[in-house]
Amino acid sequence: MKFLVFYIFILSFCISSLAQEKTSFHIIDSLKKNVLVNKLEDSLLVANTHYDIGQLYRFNFLGDSAYYHYLKAEKIFKNLNNDFKSALTLYGIAVVQKNEKDFTGSEVTSIEALTLLSQLKQTKDVKRCKSYVYNNLGLLFGELGQFDESISYHKSAIKIKEEYDPENSYNINVSKNNLALSYKKSGDYELALKYYNDILSSQKINTRPDFYALVLDNYAHTLYLSKERKQLPGLYLKALKICDSINASYNSIIINQHLAEYYNDNKIMDSAKYYAYRAKEISEEYHNDDLLKSLLLLSKIETDSIAVKYYDEYIKLNDSLVKIERNVRNKFARIRFETQEVEQRNKEIS
Repeated sequence: MKFLVFYIFILSFCISSLAQEKTSFHIIDSLKKNVLVNKLEDSLLVANTHYDIGQLYRFNFLGDSAYYHYLKAEKIFKNLNNDFKSALTLYGIAVVQKNEKDFTGSEVTSIEALTLLSQLKQTKDVKRCKSYVYNNLGLLFGELGQFDESISYHKSAIKIKEEYDPENSYNINVSKNNLALSYKKSGDYELALKYYNDILSSQKINTRPDFYALVLDNYAHTLYLSKERKQLPGLYLKALKICDSINASYNSIIINQHLAEYYNDNKIMDSAKYYAYRAKEISEEYHNDDLLKSLLLLSKIETDSIAVKYYDEYIKLNDSLVKIERNVRNKFARIRFETQEVEQRNKEIS
């Protein structure tokens, strides 16, 4: 009897110990899961922060800084298997590459983003991102003078936008404006005018005065190129007045250039010089291709030594911008290499 009581006591103790050990394992397992969840949440927070900083730098035209933070974000999103955020970040990288004239890099990055997006469920957000990537491809091929490809991508962007957000006329019209621009650059003025008229007939066009001025100028310049000049310079002046009223100085640069070009053709030299110098003055704040175009325009409008002076400045700035673009592309490659190197070291340490 005493032996039976002792056996029951020992068995109860073992069961209790096993229960406690099982509970301990549950606690340890739970702690591990919490650590993992916290780590994932921390990684996501870091990635989103890098992405937001990249966005900020991109919209302030600081390409190399934007590229660095986008790349950091994309690596983390990739490790987290967050394909949508990876694709969204790759789109940001592609835009930066296009803006810095790394067209080959931008094309490769854009295709990489589209590959990821095509594997996802086609939600509204996924379709929106795809339309943005198509738009970027359309713009970069337009810059390269490959207008068939440019037109094809812009049409794809319009089609997708009409699918996921048919009521958003502004969003669709942005792509239509880009499509019309490609038609204009390719010399198909009739189709370009068709799309510009379509945008300008939109009832909501006045709600976005900056965009309205942009389209109006594009429409006027297409008329100018197609030798239909009855509405000129009135349309240019209307677009410029809108820009001045909303302090859209950057958008006004090209309108001033177009006015200078128009008055120069018509031998109204005082007006031609006035608008050419105004374009130069505004574009000096940005020191980019717009300033380059303004200097070249002045070299054509001015005479003798003044014309030579501006042409020399044009040559010097062009050489400088080419070097800057080359350095930026090299810097992009260096940033990508260094990021991959750090990533590899971290793996080895782990």
